Amino acid sequence: LSSIEPLEFDEAAQRLVARGDARLDLDGMRIAADRITYYQEYALADALGNVTLFAQGYRLIAERLTFDATDNTFAMNTLRTGQWPIYLSATNAGGTSTAATVDEATVHFGEPSAFAPRIRCKQIEYSDQGNGTLKMGATTIGIGRIPLLYLPSYSYSLGAPPYFLDLDGGHDSQLGTYLQTTSLFPITASLRAGANLDLYSKRGVLAGPAAQYSYDSSTQRMIGAINTGY
Repeated sequence: LSSIEPLEFDEAAQRLVARGDARLDLDGMRIAADRITYYQEYALADALGNVTLFAQGYRLIAERLTFDATDNTFAMNTLRTGQWPIYLSATNAGGTSTAATVDEATVHFGEPSAFAPRIRCKQIEYSDQGNGTLKMGATTIGIGRIPLLYLPSYSYSLGAPPYFLDLDGGHDSQLGTYLQTTSLFPITASLRAGANLDLYSKRGVLAGPAAQYSYDSSTQRMIGAINTGY
């Protein structure tokens, strides 16, 4: 445990307090914050203000973090984390490095922006099985703030391609300057669904659902797509 200001030690409570660029290193993990309080008797750390957690090549940012080194459990408030192409923000998160729960979550595919594909969900359960799995309850998929698709449940493997995006643009005497986009998300191994969203300077906006399906077995193969717009 280190900090810019001198460490404060309460012998009776077995408590150390670090302020000012405070840092705590524990078994290959580093916690940085404005203030870190460490309870030696319980191996419990409480970090507050501009908290950053570095572990296993990942970086998590939060307003507050508590970490129990005895059983390697954590709880965080106002969480942000990510590694291309997945970026996540949430109000709360807690668990371990192998299994965690995230509340009021927004998942961005690609850098978060006004037109980035994103998923919103009240709760996500993370498991490190395989390359990592995100299991979600009621989920809304959309582009930026525009909702496109609602699913009662949704699972996403972090090892799978996050989405399919097709872009086209140009200028036409009847349409004007235009941008055409098709965004599809993996729903199952055989189905991708999403929407068309086009912008035309002379015609306005065109939007509608879209999907692609591809199924192979020992006896049959089905492949196709649907594109709609209004």
